[in-house]
Amino acid sequence: MEKIKINDIQLKGPAKTICVVNYNDGKEATLNTKWQEQEVDFLQKDVGIGGTVSVLIVPKGQYTNITEVDMTSGVKGTIESPENQQIDARNANLMSQKEIGMCAGGMLKCMYYNKTPESAEEVLDMYHKFVLELEQNG
Repeated sequence: MEKIKINDIQLKGPAKTICVVNYNDGKEATLNTKWQEQEVDFLQKDVGIGGTVSVLIVPKGQYTNITEVDMTSGVKGTIESPENQQIDARNANLMSQKEIGMCAGGMLKCMYYNKTPESAEEVLDMYHKFVLELEQNG
């Protein structure tokens, strides 16, 4: 078994049957989601990006496969934000600030469809309310 730090996890293939795990310094290994479904789920949800786990890696031809995952060795990872702050993966926002701003703008547009606001402050207050609501509820 080898301890790895997960940098990225992607599902590929026509039916997303191949899970590609990028680990350590740019190395890649694959799992098959058909017969390693539990392992893939564990790596994605319980370990995640930045997490560490012990695995058995076996080179096979041009590919490198993860054939075993020690489910007791997983350490939950953290996601690094653009501002280089560490955010616990369980508390990461579902939307970026840009997406929140765009959604709030759309909500505002819907609210004032065929309706004239009383003042610019009213519009700004509603926008801030929508942003706050989206930030809190993701």
